[in-house]
Amino acid sequence: MKKFHTYFSTLKNKEVVNVRDGNALGCICDLEIDPCSGQILRLILPGEGFAGYFSAKKRLMIPWPCVERIGDDVILVRIDPLPEGKHEEKCRCDGEK
Repeated sequence: MKKFHTYFSTLKNKEVVNVRDGNALGCICDLEIDPCSGQILRLILPGEGFAGYFSAKKRLMIPWPCVERIGDDVILVRIDPLPEGKHEEKCRCDGEK
């Protein structure tokens, strides 16, 4: 994988799209970072609706290995499709248990 650098302020303005079902999942509101290695562990997206943005329980957490590509306007992820109208707390991608 090619290394690159970017800023959180740039990432948070990109739409996250699931390549498995084409659904737009929203924009990043936070990141989970390993304090020892400095590596990103998860992208965190707000839950559904206005209240979901402020509720930690309803946030969508996408593991970093599920990120397929970061483009100019969009971040492509490959996660199992979410049930209709439901945000999961932690998503899964290939190879995760």
